[in-house]
Amino acid sequence: MESIAVGFLEILVLVAGSVGLPANDLVSVVQPADYFSAREVTVNAKEMMGLAGKEPKDARTQVQQLLAIRWLGENAAATTKTLGAREILEQIAAGKKAQDRQGFAKAHALQALARLDGKPVPPLSPMPAGSLLDALAWCPESMTLVSAYDFRPGKTTTADDILDKARKLLVNNVHEKERKQAYDLLDTIGDLRLDRVVIAGEFDDRGKPKGYAFCFTGLADAKRLADFVGVASKGKVKMETKKGPGGEAVRFAENKEANLAFALVNDTELLLTGGEKPLELIDTMLRVKSTKKDSFADGPRGRVLKGVPAAARMLVAGELPEAARKELTGKQSPLRAVPSQFVFHATQAEKTNFEASGTLKDKDEAQAFVDGILGLKQQALKALDNVPAEAKVPPEIIKRAKEALNALKVETDGATAKLKASLDSATIMGDLLMLLMRRPEPRDPPPER
Repeated sequence: MESIAVGFLEILVLVAGSVGLPANDLVSVVQPADYFSAREVTVNAKEMMGLAGKEPKDARTQVQQLLAIRWLGENAAATTKTLGAREILEQIAAGKKAQDRQGFAKAHALQALARLDGKPVPPLSPMPAGSLLDALAWCPESMTLVSAYDFRPGKTTTADDILDKARKLLVNNVHEKERKQAYDLLDTIGDLRLDRVVIAGEFDDRGKPKGYAFCFTGLADAKRLADFVGVASKGKVKMETKKGPGGEAVRFAENKEANLAFALVNDTELLLTGGEKPLELIDTMLRVKSTKKDSFADGPRGRVLKGVPAAARMLVAGELPEAARKELTGKQSPLRAVPSQFVFHATQAEKTNFEASGTLKDKDEAQAFVDGILGLKQQALKALDNVPAEAKVPPEIIKRAKEALNALKVETDGATAKLKASLDSATIMGDLLMLLMRRPEPRDPPPER
């Protein structure tokens, strides 16, 4: 359990990066039959009913409970024939039986009942309006660039099939040894839901980072995570505890040699910072969030956020350092100009709608930037026309990639350049999973250490 298989993490990132999924937690990517086979647990409705009704007193019991709940929902014929199985799910969904502090069991039971009844599967947690603007409340005003992404779906979803493909991909493409390592980790930390991630960085004019921060928002048992860090580091990482400015329970540690620090805030946030004064940056983030003052949105760079809709699920904004702009407009680049301040955001309707804008020095610079983007678009289309036959990329995937590129529209409005596109993100995610699933056999296991 010293490391988790890269293949397993590849799949988690791909699935989490999609939109419209009913679940964004680790357990939802696991195939129950494969997990229970690794644990030598018999899989039938009676056994699953027993596991579903157990109090989730530890991580392993919680994981088995959640997988059993899902199995019951996905195997309607067996579940409906088993006396008491549906009643168990109803009691858990009502919060009357076998509950965990984070509410995972209740949410999974609601999903299982929807599957049994052939109804749309509700998300574990829907994305609230204004989520990304709330996310930036963790970012100090000094940050130069910020980005945020919310993994939660809307209130309804129809993309349950992508999760099924991801589970099959995990079993078919990740070696048994790696899968067992991943299951061992789950049995140690319990379920973990990733709702949102924020990445922020402070750069000088030369593009040199002065400090950076990650804020992961979701749900997990912070004590289990802290205990795991201590064991995995063989006691080298010493977790300390304190109360934050808003009364938060904060578990934190620092690696002075690497100039890194991290903190677990309640059961909902993981802060990871680096740079010149990483622990001070964590304290600053806690203060900014608690007081609702001096955040990125309050500073001069935050003015670009004015047009960001409350339904945005993806956001990148800030100011490009002078060194970065020079590199982007170098001799080998088709770009002759790039904006200094910019904002990019995406919203989800029937398709994912992307919009970006940036203000340049004048109208001519804005047009030069647009012309460069159009040049990059043509280069990409040409590359798709010449995909090597040995790559064996299905023609329909190439076709959809071209359609995605052709959906990109660019224009100028005075000194402002604007880019827009509308894409079927679920189809794109399906194509990525299809490409990965074309590998028929699991790769070799990692060498023994």
